[in-house]
Amino acid sequence: RRFITIAAGAATAFATGALEARNTSMVQWNGVAMGADASLVLIHADRGISNQALKACIDEILRLEMTLSLYEPESDLSRLNRDGVLEHPSIDFVHCLSRAHAVSERSRGAFDVTVQPLFEYYRAHFAEHPNNAVGLDQCEIAKIRSLVNFRNIRITAQEISFRRNGMAVTLNGIAQGYVCDRVTGLLHRFGFKSAMVNLGEIATLGNA
Repeated sequence: RRFITIAAGAATAFATGALEARNTSMVQWNGVAMGADASLVLIHADRGISNQALKACIDEILRLEMTLSLYEPESDLSRLNRDGVLEHPSIDFVHCLSRAHAVSERSRGAFDVTVQPLFEYYRAHFAEHPNNAVGLDQCEIAKIRSLVNFRNIRITAQEISFRRNGMAVTLNGIAQGYVCDRVTGLLHRFGFKSAMVNLGEIATLGNA
């Protein structure tokens, strides 16, 4: 991913140098999305369209964060993890969880979004004891691992719920790509031929 980021940055620098010759302008945004550094670079002949598209992209990022992000306490994902059930979930949330479920089935559980409780246990332990695996409680780990099973998520258009108390989901393995695809799709609809989207996953249009 670091190589892709460096290569994309080099391509953007090249594109910037060629803007005058192409009679185009560049609009750039740097911020945070899904808890990570993010950026957008849009290149278009009409700066007004670039600004309009940039606003639409940022609005879409913010909207999806309120569905898929662990870092937003009132997102669909955070409310599901907190309450164990979510009524009237967004279409995006249902779609992401359904895609994740399909990948889990095909990988025989190697990919499993219900790993969040185990991740939280390790995060808390190593935050308190950096570089020290000695104090890990294997009995506690076994107990938490019993909660990790993607088949224990009920997914319908009306409701998403857990079959066991204490379960939690992370979409960090799929949400960034989903948001990146949605934003890239927006730019296609705006008619962009050159752009770079870096939202934890990276996509480019044309030579940007």
